[in-house]
Amino acid sequence: MGGSASSRMTRVVCAVLAVMAMFATAVMPVRALADSVVPESAAASLRETDRNIGAASNDQESSTEAEEDKSAATDAEDVPSTNELNSESDKKAGANDGNSVDSTTGATNTGTEASAGTSDDNSDSTTSDGNADSDKSDAAPVTPSTGTTVVNGNIVTHADVPYMAPWSAEQTQKLDVYNAADTSTAAGSKGQPVVVFIHGGAWIHGDKSFLSERMPLVNTLLQSGYVVASINYRLAAESPWPAQINDCDSAVRFLREHAAEYGIDSDRIAVFGESAGAHLAMMMGVTNGSRQFVNSQDGNKAAVSSDVQAVISGFGISEVDDWGKLSGDDVSTAVYAKNLLFGVTEGKRYTEAQAKEASPLTYVSAKAAPMLLVHGQNDRTVSYRQTVMMEQALEQAGAKNVSTWYPEYGPHGFTDVFCTNVTAQQRYLDFLSKVFPQSQQGSTDNTHTIETVPVYRFYQSSHRTHLFSAQANETTVLGQDWTGWLKEGIVFRVLPDAESGPTQDSGETSNNSNKDAVSSGISSANGISADETGVSAAQPSTVTISRMHNTSTDDYIYTGNTDEINVLRRNGWVEESVFRTIATGGISIHRLYDVHTNRHMLVSNDAEKRGLMAYGWRDEGIAFHAYAVDQLSVSR
Repeated sequence: MGGSASSRMTRVVCAVLAVMAMFATAVMPVRALADSVVPESAAASLRETDRNIGAASNDQESSTEAEEDKSAATDAEDVPSTNELNSESDKKAGANDGNSVDSTTGATNTGTEASAGTSDDNSDSTTSDGNADSDKSDAAPVTPSTGTTVVNGNIVTHADVPYMAPWSAEQTQKLDVYNAADTSTAAGSKGQPVVVFIHGGAWIHGDKSFLSERMPLVNTLLQSGYVVASINYRLAAESPWPAQINDCDSAVRFLREHAAEYGIDSDRIAVFGESAGAHLAMMMGVTNGSRQFVNSQDGNKAAVSSDVQAVISGFGISEVDDWGKLSGDDVSTAVYAKNLLFGVTEGKRYTEAQAKEASPLTYVSAKAAPMLLVHGQNDRTVSYRQTVMMEQALEQAGAKNVSTWYPEYGPHGFTDVFCTNVTAQQRYLDFLSKVFPQSQQGSTDNTHTIETVPVYRFYQSSHRTHLFSAQANETTVLGQDWTGWLKEGIVFRVLPDAESGPTQDSGETSNNSNKDAVSSGISSANGISADETGVSAAQPSTVTISRMHNTSTDDYIYTGNTDEINVLRRNGWVEESVFRTIATGGISIHRLYDVHTNRHMLVSNDAEKRGLMAYGWRDEGIAFHAYAVDQLSVSR
């Protein structure tokens, strides 16, 4: 070839090499920042740069000798043009320098490298955190996708709702919201409290769809007046820590900002996590008031808080570094999961500082949200000592409203214990009711009347047992199909303020004067002998009735007699609950005993009593007095 051809070839090669170099510099940021906290405008610019470079490369390959001068001119112009695009992209991405973005973890660095234990020094979560992008976030909100709405029976599901920018169907950070179909939020109403489920999976697998295996619990929550949500968050293989807690905070911020759309009370948000999800739930509960893990680039308004008002932690990890070192831990799973969580490459190990920053124990203070800590004592994946450590730390810090439940049998993630279980569900509801008081049965007004509380009768055919309950949460749970209890209806009414659990001294003065109602002797058949004298007229105005349970025979006895309660306790009976009723007047509640099945029950209907006695049941006398079914209120 002549000199002209050689010159042309040299220029073409140089141009191609320049384009390849620019392609590398442009594509690398696109891929590195794909999971990072970057404004959508910057990400779009980077993607546009990628497309422009590809087009430029195709133009170069199609150049001909006949277009030599034009090609040379184009080459000379293309290079700076692409550099200008890269420069513009850098400028846009650099707009986050006030909160430098970690392109590996997707975390926003707010100057908290030494933040462990210093969350109290952060700004109030209800105000702007001073980020450079805060004003832009408030000034130009983007309407998020609403996902897909599905009505299935009594449940309305808003599925696959993106909770952070970019608001698109391709977004991986999505959530599902479940509402009861018969629930309507009146204008001006604050809505219902929401329980946000955070799935487990050792931070390395899992999905919001895990909640589909826990629908019995979802149904109970919905029937009890709660909204339920389930969220995805970035897994460790996608983005190392702290991307997981960033996403959880963003999900809560989204739900709070869009509370009216889903019938949610933005001031009553609870998080419920299992395993790794419990770790994240506890992290949220102990970092209330801090913006350390808030992703200010998530597209939600900067002033919206990520605070939660309650935490339910199921078999969670409170001290990350200790997981795998305690008796009962699954060592291999712990080591693998923690290394992946912190983005540790093969042959290396995460640092103690990393583990401390990611541990709920680091941030425990008296300001922690109310918590219910649940963990099976025979857990062989995460030692239950992890939860014991959290309980002790919260107690020492002076945190309020901390409840615990450590069932002896509770394998890790076992839904038969932690989901489809009457005791578990009632504990969840009792805790939430305490934190989020709602207008329920037995409320009082400011006049001169008090609403009475209905007592429901349940029957379990497998054990041929009757149970009576005045507790709203217990009746909701027992009424679920999976429990095996048949809800027979309201049989009488009592006074409000029934306790959720047993009292240590259920007698007061009224019980001592009630000895004539039911005697304290226990027959050989576990029946209670009694006379027919009824309740003494010398009784005070109210009496407390205890429900005693024989866990061996599954029999129940209801009594207000202190001596009888003590005798039953010595014989292994357990006091499960109490309710308060009138000492005299109203209707008489008789206690009957079946000598053939060793079962007791209560009746308020004379016709039913005579029918049972015809089948061999024995009338043990008047156990207590109550209000008729139709007496909805009484005078003070």
